[in-house]
Amino acid sequence: MAVTDGTECFKLVRRTQGVFLILCVCLWGTARANPLSCEPAKEVFLSKGLAISGLLDRPNQGDVCGMHSCCGPILEGRLVINSRRQLDKFLKDSLYRLSSVLDTRAKRFDEFFRNLMNNSKREFHEMFKKTYGVIYLQHSFVFTDFFEELERYYNSGRVRLAEALDTFFGILYQRMFTVINAQYQFDDRYLECVAEHMTDLKPFGDIPHKLGIQLRRSFVATRAFYKALAAGADVVRNMGSLTPTERCGNELARMQHCDKCLGIKGTKSCSPYCLSILKSCLENHILLDNQWNNFVDALDKVADRITGAFNIEMVVEPINIKISEAVMIFQENGVEVSQKIFTGCGNPALQRRRRQASTPSDVEEPRVEARRVKTDEDEITFETLTFNEESNNKSKNKKNKHKKVDSGATLEKLIRDIKQVSNIC
Repeated sequence: MAVTDGTECFKLVRRTQGVFLILCVCLWGTARANPLSCEPAKEVFLSKGLAISGLLDRPNQGDVCGMHSCCGPILEGRLVINSRRQLDKFLKDSLYRLSSVLDTRAKRFDEFFRNLMNNSKREFHEMFKKTYGVIYLQHSFVFTDFFEELERYYNSGRVRLAEALDTFFGILYQRMFTVINAQYQFDDRYLECVAEHMTDLKPFGDIPHKLGIQLRRSFVATRAFYKALAAGADVVRNMGSLTPTERCGNELARMQHCDKCLGIKGTKSCSPYCLSILKSCLENHILLDNQWNNFVDALDKVADRITGAFNIEMVVEPINIKISEAVMIFQENGVEVSQKIFTGCGNPALQRRRRQASTPSDVEEPRVEARRVKTDEDEITFETLTFNEESNNKSKNKKNKHKKVDSGATLEKLIRDIKQVSNIC
């Protein structure tokens, strides 16, 4: 039987990939005292710095330590309570530390995601304001609502991402159509007909389809990962509410203190007896061991996907470029798309031009010629930008590349720290 020194403390024995830590201390006596005298027991108690209140003058039958015990009922009761408290404190401290680490990692991941979304919204606004000017500002709510839907899904999961994306591109499609054809007036019925042709016309190319796949994969994985971290912290925290039973206290006291009550010196700890006692004391914790190991394995797999194919940064950071490309595809094919809609929905009526109120001098405003000057209200004024890396200037490339590397390292470090915690579990 393998033995190790130590009778005063609990020794941690970590289960492979298990969250619940096991304590270990048990006794193996090497010298037995005189069964007719309690002096040896008194000497052992005093050498350990323990109070001798409750020690018997002569050995007797004890409820905890059995025959030849010098510990009276009151002393045995005190030893049982101390053993239970010691185990309970160790469990609570260990579980609290693990819960705090998981909770901290979950908060850091949540903060990372929200900063990522805030940066993306800000960059989106700055880019579209510069590129599309007043037309974007007049319709910015379309894009704001889209970002809010993405964040609402992350917060509550009560948003169908596919429907949110379809709604966004559907509204953007109608808005762009009316702006491109600003010389016409469209009622709600006509716009409904316009919407019915979107699937066949594909005014934004295949960008909505590809972006939809990327958004669903990355946002589902990101939300699942964050919620799993938070749930794991709650599970570990709640396990701290389980307290050792009275039977467990008796067995622990027997393992830890009966050597003293029997006046035995030169004790050592052994693992088989200890593990047997602790397995009985932690039976409720052990019941969750397999489930916890499965949880840790699943968490690791999701973490690998977040830093791989489902990387949330790779979707959120360039979302402004992807949507801008979709807008440009529509612009390039705007005439063809409009003609097909006119064929399917009918020719719309021209806008009625309103004359401004007459001035005191009754000067009539300039007449609009057949070939009139185009204004912001008549069409989208595009400031042509090329978004592929080859055509961007070198300085912008360096800046964007540097920023991307920095943020990527942050995500990888965050996931690496979280996986280290799960491996400790």
